[in-house]
Amino acid sequence: MRGREADLGEEHGGLDDLVDRAATAEEITYIVRDGQRAAAVVPLSLLDERVMTVTLYQSGQGELVIARGNSAWRVRPPTDTPTGIFAADARAWLDDAWRPSERGGQVRAHIDESCIRAVEWTGQGLRLRYPKISLNQAANAYIGPLSYTLSVVKGSAGDDAVGRPIEEMGITYADIDDATHDWLNENVDDWKPADPWDPFEKFPWVLVTPADQDPRADNVICSRTLTI
Repeated sequence: MRGREADLGEEHGGLDDLVDRAATAEEITYIVRDGQRAAAVVPLSLLDERVMTVTLYQSGQGELVIARGNSAWRVRPPTDTPTGIFAADARAWLDDAWRPSERGGQVRAHIDESCIRAVEWTGQGLRLRYPKISLNQAANAYIGPLSYTLSVVKGSAGDDAVGRPIEEMGITYADIDDATHDWLNENVDDWKPADPWDPFEKFPWVLVTPADQDPRADNVICSRTLTI
């Protein structure tokens, strides 16, 4: 989507011309007042896309679809593209620094029941929505490797813990390597509750956080980094 600046006092076509540019050419016009951007004339499609989430889907035919709001596009990253650029594309789209278009080599797509919701960029970071091991090679390359910290927590995670259980982070046991499986089994199974009658002490929790974020839980027994 192109952008331009206009001073309404200097525009020959006036507001009607700006509206036409927005509706037909999907062009954003920033209205300048006293040398500063004060407002904008934008296409309605852009307002429909003011969703702070960009989602990557894998279609039933194995194609990749990037979507934001009601706008969905099929993407074909070149084979020589560095891995893990989905987050950068999603961030740029949310920041209005880039958007998929036919000029950029993308093709409009439709999300249907055959599409797998693979991963989301929420503005805070990536959130895996489907077992990464089950996605195809193109999706894995576009997403890139994801690193997490698995923390075994005694009893309840507690309000002071910033973390999510495995299933809420979109990671399944199929994504976890054998060594991490053994580590989980050893540390979870060997842990004995102090009070077997206390429901919050009966079982340990496994919190999953992005590798660069501290779970901030005082009751962490041990942690391990997992890259998938």
